[in-house]
Amino acid sequence: MTAHAAPGACQTLMDLAAREEQSKWVAVNDGVMGGRSSGGPVMGKDAMGFMGVINTNGGGFSSVRRGLAPGTLAGTQGLMVRVKTDGRAYRLTLRTAERFRGRSVSYTADIDAGADGAWTDVYVPFDRFSASVFGQPVPAAPVDPATAWSLGFIIGDGVDGPFEMAVARIDACAASPAA
Repeated sequence: MTAHAAPGACQTLMDLAAREEQSKWVAVNDGVMGGRSSGGPVMGKDAMGFMGVINTNGGGFSSVRRGLAPGTLAGTQGLMVRVKTDGRAYRLTLRTAERFRGRSVSYTADIDAGADGAWTDVYVPFDRFSASVFGQPVPAAPVDPATAWSLGFIIGDGVDGPFEMAVARIDACAASPAA
């Protein structure tokens, strides 16, 4: 789904063509739980790449993330990401102050960018994010963007093999953009 923002609805949060922005991203792969997947951020000229290989024997996910200053997403309704993918199932991730049984809750939402490998602007409203801990759904409050302290991307689609995604920009949107 491609959406274009109404004037003033979205503001650039991160320009991933900038090397200084790309350097803020780190990989978190399934090796944290004994898995064998690899992947992470790759600096590019006009975008940040996120690429690697998924191995479902012992895990099956790869992710990249970066920290956010407190209050960065306060007053926003969703995120617009400019991405190009290989057609695999990628998700946007947020971490907030929300906890479940002492563990940090991860909020995730699908990024429907299509499979044509073209640059696509995808709007992801915060009400589409679901809560989980270690990939398992948990009952938690809806995502509160004002308390978000981490933003990222994850792939864990259950398919072995290489993956590749590029991210050019992330915008924070105060209102839903016009379709």
